[in-house]
Amino acid sequence: MDRREALDCLEDGHSVLSEEAAREVCEVLGVSFPEDEVMQWAGQADAYRRYGFVPFEDEPGAGMGNLELSYHVARALGLGAPGSAYGGKGFQARANVQAIRQRLVQ
Repeated sequence: MDRREALDCLEDGHSVLSEEAAREVCEVLGVSFPEDEVMQWAGQADAYRRYGFVPFEDEPGAGMGNLELSYHVARALGLGAPGSAYGGKGFQARANVQAIRQRLVQ
């Protein structure tokens, strides 16, 4: 995964990344991984009840919402929370990623 791919993973605001993918995004972008924000579920019903989404497979899993991860990366880079000025998850994620891109170009 390169920097562009890592940022693309953060941009929609609605996806849940596997824990492995979220760790890779953090590594590529040069920030720590937020261990305390990892979601863990026992199956589809548990994921829906606890986090409001249904994973593809009905088995235990762990991951992180890409919107939450975009906020973590923005804060870790000293940008605060650029997306907080917006209402929708997609708008928030895109604002975070745009600020992150600008910071990484500097």
